[in-house]
Amino acid sequence: MVNRKYSAYQLNVETAFLYGKMDAPNYVSQVATYEVPGKETWVWKLNKSLYGTKQAPQQWKAHLVSTLCKLDLASADTDECLFFNTNRTLFLHIHVDNGFIIG
Repeated sequence: MVNRKYSAYQLNVETAFLYGKMDAPNYVSQVATYEVPGKETWVWKLNKSLYGTKQAPQQWKAHLVSTLCKLDLASADTDECLFFNTNRTLFLHIHVDNGFIIG
């Protein structure tokens, strides 16, 4: 890549696990500091992923792959964390919420 004079960048998606959509109903108890007066026994239904839920990593991955596909980036056969464009002038490697881009 050096001989092509590509630039390299790194990135961090700070709120990565909050982007995914829940594919099944998921409920959580109210946090003590945010309880609704008179409804302390009520629960909240999650519409989006939340840090700490078992589904959050998988939902983030699904959201990421869907978004990258819309941008015409394909996943490598040998590494599902490596994405590239059709003419292979842009490469993106993702590890959880950290990325490295060369292009």
